Amino acid sequence: MIRIYLDWNIISNLKKQENKHILNFIVENKKHLLFLYSPAHFNDLMKSNQEHPNFQKDLETLEWLCDKHHIRWENDNFAGLFGYPSEYFNEIKDSPEISLNDFDIETQFETLKDLTDDNPLLSKLVDAYKKTLQNYYVDLNLDENTLNAIKLILPEVQSQSSLWDFAKAFGINSFEILQQKEIWLNIRKQIHEAGGSLDVNAGNWKKEEVIRNVDAFINKISPSPINFFDYIQEAYKERDKPPTLYELYQSAYLTLDLLGYKSDSLPKQTDGLQNITTDVDHSFLAQTCDIFVLEDKKMKAKTAALYHYFNINTNVVSLNDFVDTCKSMLHVVDLKSPLQTIDYLFDLYRDELDQLICKDVKPFNKRLNKKFLNIFDLVHFECSEEGGILCFTFSQDEYKYGNFLYFTEKEYYIDQIERVFDCSELENVEYKEWRRYFIQNHNFDTKQYQKDGVIGLLWKDEKYFYPLLTMMVKVAVHTQD
Repeated sequence: MIRIYLDWNIISNLKKQENKHILNFIVENKKHLLFLYSPAHFNDLMKSNQEHPNFQKDLETLEWLCDKHHIRWENDNFAGLFGYPSEYFNEIKDSPEISLNDFDIETQFETLKDLTDDNPLLSKLVDAYKKTLQNYYVDLNLDENTLNAIKLILPEVQSQSSLWDFAKAFGINSFEILQQKEIWLNIRKQIHEAGGSLDVNAGNWKKEEVIRNVDAFINKISPSPINFFDYIQEAYKERDKPPTLYELYQSAYLTLDLLGYKSDSLPKQTDGLQNITTDVDHSFLAQTCDIFVLEDKKMKAKTAALYHYFNINTNVVSLNDFVDTCKSMLHVVDLKSPLQTIDYLFDLYRDELDQLICKDVKPFNKRLNKKFLNIFDLVHFECSEEGGILCFTFSQDEYKYGNFLYFTEKEYYIDQIERVFDCSELENVEYKEWRRYFIQNHNFDTKQYQKDGVIGLLWKDEKYFYPLLTMMVKVAVHTQD
């Protein structure tokens, strides 16, 4: 199946009459397509008025597309969860909105005080902690430019302030920086005025050039040699735990925006940094898919540049290119037997396979242009040492599919294998139990299939435990006298 992630605006636009042919394509090929939704979609969805007539329609469209396939970043890893969008919405719709008080340290201490009224010892500890924060002063010893930059975010902070002042200012302004676009725009402006702005032609850079050019720019303006990767880790240097993949990606995305590469203009009055961080979430989570569809040109450019830099093999396309991109990946050849499968691969790589059989080349890998059987991204070719047995091992992109597989994908996976091998065990009670266990569990026992002299082994990758399929066939070995 082809995994697809749609930006929120795409989901809304699918209902338009001019996109009916795209909707028809999805309907015709839905069994081969897997759409994912994430909490970021609900960040967008919840911005709209829930009483608006399109609100429920958009939610229904999301549910029809994605079914139960929920993707999120959880416990420092990608997680594929199973649940309808409507169920997720019902969980969060009555959640209290974040308010300024949630960030105010005085309000937080008042809450702590109320909670410890019945425990004098704890109450005294809370009071002592508060006094320590109020009486401990920090001399920032900053130059005027740096102090001015800090005051963009924390205007209440002076060169000498208490820890309490810092906590109060940072808490309130953490809320404001998410909500008020002027703060983010002013930070960006001051960086640019201080010489931290990329070349005016940066918007014309190819995705392969972006990070290389930003790398050179950062190194040029920094007092000591530093590259892009070092730069995006700067904020995490002083802590014991290294940055997560999400933190690195977010830092990289925001750095591009601040330095002026396809910066978000935040056109609406209600826009703020939260809009950009939601874009980051969409962009970050979409890397677990084969295709990311979006229309925002600035977001698209930053995403394409970062995918290239981080070596993420996900197609970043507009809605108009979606159908053609899907068609370029869908494997439409109807392979009805293992021998047809072998013949198909020989047609693709005949010269190299002939050389492999004759020991003229070493075992080799190929990334397939189309998803083989609409499942596999790669194939490894190997011939036994004594010759005569040719092995084809099919696998998926381990970066995407090593993180998680949905039950739906595993069911599709086993259906395709059973179809090709014309499985005669389908009514076998023991096989049915194995099949159910394979679909529902991360771990599974190796299973052998056989037809027309071709042996198939379904086994698991030892690192990620995701399924691999090996087909083995005898071949004639020609040796020179």
